[in-house]
Amino acid sequence: MKYLRLPIILALFICCFTVIGPGSFSAAVAEESKPGLEDFLRRVEENSASINSFSCDFTQVRYLTIFPKPVEFSGCLS
Repeated sequence: MKYLRLPIILALFICCFTVIGPGSFSAAVAEESKPGLEDFLRRVEENSASINSFSCDFTQVRYLTIFPKPVEFSGCLS
């Protein structure tokens, strides 16, 4: 379980950085965007500015050929 924590945190960090990342990304998307996307991105950036931490429960199901049944991992990401 300990070894799953770092990849999950890195993946979430990359996703968050992409969504609320630097203004250049938002501007590049907004230039070729649909109406309302620029306003949506601005609201996401404003609302996420106050987020200092997050946590969530997760369940991961792996279908491994060496086991007859699926292997299930669950925990809390914080």
